[in-house]
Amino acid sequence: MGGLDVFVLRKDSRVVENLGYPINSPGDDFSLHFAENFQGTLASNRQGGVGMDDIYRFDMRREIVLDLQGQVRNAKSNLPVAGARVTLTQRADVEERFVLYADEAGIFRYNLRPGADYELTAEQTGFKPFSGIKFDTHDLSTSQRIEKVLLLDPVEEKEVVVLRNIYFDFDEAAIRPDAALELSRILSFLNSDPDVRIELSAHTDSRGSEAYNMELSQRRADAAIAFLTAGGIDPSRLVAKGYGFSQLANHCAPGVTCTEEEHQFNRRVEFFVIGSDHASKD
Repeated sequence: MGGLDVFVLRKDSRVVENLGYPINSPGDDFSLHFAENFQGTLASNRQGGVGMDDIYRFDMRREIVLDLQGQVRNAKSNLPVAGARVTLTQRADVEERFVLYADEAGIFRYNLRPGADYELTAEQTGFKPFSGIKFDTHDLSTSQRIEKVLLLDPVEEKEVVVLRNIYFDFDEAAIRPDAALELSRILSFLNSDPDVRIELSAHTDSRGSEAYNMELSQRRADAAIAFLTAGGIDPSRLVAKGYGFSQLANHCAPGVTCTEEEHQFNRRVEFFVIGSDHASKD
């Protein structure tokens, strides 16, 4: 949930669970000590304290348990969106924000606080940001599960998605670990709509000849496509296109002196939807 968290492993299970709110917070929560009857203390630097790390007393014999279970789905196909970044804003004594990530089934969970106001927002590569759902727990007097569905609208056809987190080392086409993480988000987008087809384009900086950079960018686009097909995407849904330095994102044209960071800004990958089998089926 943020910083250090406290987890539980039950004797009859192999699944480690996050204890959630109010034991955990966006800060560091640690040094759990049980006294008796599920009461005890823990240390935390959460908001609302009086020092750096404060000691809190807790009682886990809660009369009301409010479990939030949400799912992020593609508004077009209604299929799950894995890995979506969900932000839960809680307004009670103080305003706090918790960042959750949807699992492979698009599911996210959280333990809610009674008597609080909440707002959910979500985002994922290939989708328009979800503006938010507001709800509260003021009138809830019994333990229950609260279910919410977040529908993300995919980008429109021909709408370019710039992937600033997919970079390549100079004169290389290998997929770096940071690029693999971003490509995994494209994989999630493609899995959420099995009918959509995309063009994935790669770009280089302006150093080197035009012909060489065109070839290098094509290798980079092909490497990204290979990553997606290895993840189970049908190659017929993907088009790889290298543009060399013909579409620079900044002022670093051939012969212009730029920093390494400015050059790297041009070694990027973009994608856009080129069509969908939905249209052909209508």
